[in-house]
Amino acid sequence: MVDDYINKEYPEQIKIYTDKEAAKKEKERLERVRIQRILQGQRNEAEERRLDGEWELGPDCPEEGLKAHALLDWLVDTSDVEVITDEDRVEIERIKNEIERLQAEYDNDEDVRQDLLDEISDLEDELSELEDKIDVYHIIPYGEFYDTTQFIVIDAGLDDREYAVGTESEMESSSYDRVDSSLDDIGYENYNKNFVMNHIDTDDVVDYFRDFFDDDVRESPESYLNEEDRMLSNEQEDQITLLKEKIERIELKIKRLEDEFGGEDDDEIQSDIDELNGEIDDLNDEISDIESSPEGDYPEDKIEEAVDDRLEDVRRNPESYIEDWSLDHENFIDRRAFIQDVIDTDGYAHTLNSYDGNADEQKVQDQWFYVMRIN
Repeated sequence: MVDDYINKEYPEQIKIYTDKEAAKKEKERLERVRIQRILQGQRNEAEERRLDGEWELGPDCPEEGLKAHALLDWLVDTSDVEVITDEDRVEIERIKNEIERLQAEYDNDEDVRQDLLDEISDLEDELSELEDKIDVYHIIPYGEFYDTTQFIVIDAGLDDREYAVGTESEMESSSYDRVDSSLDDIGYENYNKNFVMNHIDTDDVVDYFRDFFDDDVRESPESYLNEEDRMLSNEQEDQITLLKEKIERIELKIKRLEDEFGGEDDDEIQSDIDELNGEIDDLNDEISDIESSPEGDYPEDKIEEAVDDRLEDVRRNPESYIEDWSLDHENFIDRRAFIQDVIDTDGYAHTLNSYDGNADEQKVQDQWFYVMRIN
């Protein structure tokens, strides 16, 4: 009665709901079909590899095959799977034949043979247990996890898991890319600040301050250099040149007067010479006064020396300059060195595997691989 009432009073709503439910179920059905199609394709490719012996251990086994063997050995070590043997395969065929025989016997007997049904059930359980075992061809390449190879395992009850297998160099480059990518996303905020500050690139800090100090020293050299380091101005040099020319002319007069010695006027000549020497002393004093108060620029080498002195202080205390000038220390981190130190400190597993932080090493044909479950 209630259903009839609802159907009568709300026919449009009921139709919409029914259509949505039907669409949802159809979508789920199509998704199951799609997944089964993919799985069957994976089975077919695996069977081709099995028939071709593509991953048979030996000198011709490709690296992808060696990685698959490394994962298989790891799965066995962790007790997640058992490896099927040739004896198991023979036993599977024997059990299948026996089940077929018993089923035929049961079908041909008019009586209900419970003993046959029980025997068939026991054999089916034994068969299921054997068929749960896998070989290396149950392991399916599934793209890449950074630079490592990603795998899944089919028909072994591990459908929800993904694994990554990599060489030492692949783990190194993958870890680098992982940290580098995280820095692009969130920067250095998730790392200990002291650890980050240990990777300040001193050269970058020095370069940052180089232009500032160069401009500041040139604009206010008196704040950095001693007055005696200053050069004479062009006007002062011209003045000194004129004064020296005067001295030269006076010295010529003195020489001519000295040539006149030897007569009655020697005392007068000496008096003139003494007066001229006094003028020279005055002129030299004037030159000294000018030279002691230079008004020109500072020498380029002195300016560069002053800049280098300031930059050397920056080099000795880069962190202090960053703090004192309220600069963002992240702009001065040696990113490559920082990333490498993170990898060296945390290791590949912690750096790369966010699922459980583990990465185990497996050796296959004298080659080592890292194996990780990544989901």
